[in-house]
Amino acid sequence: MAATALSRPVPTDFWIKPDVNEEYTLDDKLLYVYLITNQHFQQLGIYKLTKRMMSVELGMDLDRLNASFERLQNKFKAVKYSDKTSEVAILDYYKFGILKGGKPFESCFDNLGKKVEDLSLLKDIYMASKSIIDDRDAFDFAIGKIEKFLDSKDMFVANEGNGDEAQTVNDKKSVCEDDEDDDDDELPF
Repeated sequence: MAATALSRPVPTDFWIKPDVNEEYTLDDKLLYVYLITNQHFQQLGIYKLTKRMMSVELGMDLDRLNASFERLQNKFKAVKYSDKTSEVAILDYYKFGILKGGKPFESCFDNLGKKVEDLSLLKDIYMASKSIIDDRDAFDFAIGKIEKFLDSKDMFVANEGNGDEAQTVNDKKSVCEDDEDDDDDELPF
């Protein structure tokens, strides 16, 4: 298992947000805080975790977990889950998750970015993060990397209006028309 942080910041304003106070159920709150603090979480904001494992670790049956995921993903646009690759993306992670940038963060981002299987999750984090006003170097670096990758693969055009279908690393040739003679199949992180 990869080394993970012993603690994670939880944004204190989470509890006073109107949608959290008025519309999140207890299960929604529990699931969201679990998703941003569990031991599987990665600095990129995208990580692999099956719903079965979440169910076991939370002590929540799969029906309740799926109902909460449905609300967090479709109603609140807080997370995205890829059933195809069992990856979770925390869509507003860059708003609260990057406390310090520099070389350690850049190295972490470079290493973890190569492991993302569902490329649409990178696009979703990018689109959600574009609206966050923040001038921290780490944020600019992360968004720049995601933008460069998505532009290189024409994902803004190829996946437009196709948010439900996962675009995986193994499927990326369908996105790239001129990829036949390209020997470098790794992400350009």
